[in-house]
Amino acid sequence: MQPNIARKFHGSVEPIAVTVYFAKETFDEFAGLGLDQFQAYFCLRAAPMGRAHPEVVAAAFFSFSPEAVRYGVRWDLVSPDDAIGAGRRAAERVMKRVLDGVDDADIRKTLGYLRAAAEACRPEGRSLFAAFAGLPWPEDDRVALWQAAMLLREYRGDGHIAVLVAHGLDALEALALDSAYSGKPGAYFDWRQWPLEETRAATRRMIDRGFLDDDGAMTDGGAKFREMLEIETDRLAVTPYLSLGDDMDDALGVLTRISSRIIELRGVPKFVTRIFAAARG
Repeated sequence: MQPNIARKFHGSVEPIAVTVYFAKETFDEFAGLGLDQFQAYFCLRAAPMGRAHPEVVAAAFFSFSPEAVRYGVRWDLVSPDDAIGAGRRAAERVMKRVLDGVDDADIRKTLGYLRAAAEACRPEGRSLFAAFAGLPWPEDDRVALWQAAMLLREYRGDGHIAVLVAHGLDALEALALDSAYSGKPGAYFDWRQWPLEETRAATRRMIDRGFLDDDGAMTDGGAKFREMLEIETDRLAVTPYLSLGDDMDDALGVLTRISSRIIELRGVPKFVTRIFAAARG
């Protein structure tokens, strides 16, 4: 495996995949269905799984509190098919905006590479990837590019969850590590709406394992442990990119140019910008 190739692709796939989730166009589409911004995120991402029970969605998403998922997954207000339709309409609007000025040939080339990579993935044990893989490909190249990016993002995410579970981490413990790594203690818990007492207990467990110090900052052992988790995630995520063979470098190059454009437009949250920058560094 080429060093860090999976992480480099992840850094450039992430901006394309995530930009639709947090865009005004998406919130507008779902507001028309009676959903707020939080519910828009959950219903858009969970819709390919069908009318899944909130507990199933919470298990697949891994890091959100069950209460947050129960609030966000509202199949009583919108059907999964309607959520998929709203997501595609939003993606068409968002991708048209963020890719304005990008050469159509680069979009088609990038789509070809990402679609080939996504189609090289196996679905076993990858619930969210399998759900998105069951959707038909959109006719619009820009929307299809978003779907390909989503497939690869969820493929990596499913593998990452498997790594976390294999190393004895629950959702709260994984968030405690990420909070310390980001330098923003509590931010990861707040967005995912975990109760304060549960977050404190998880942080204490990470302190007891030697991964955090008494102030909640990451120790050297914690940093090494977290990097090991990322390396294992990379190992499970590299197959689709290796399938590109001699085209792998060209694929990463054109993909990164497109993601750079999205980053320049500030079309994604800051955490995605950090992932993009770290992968390039």
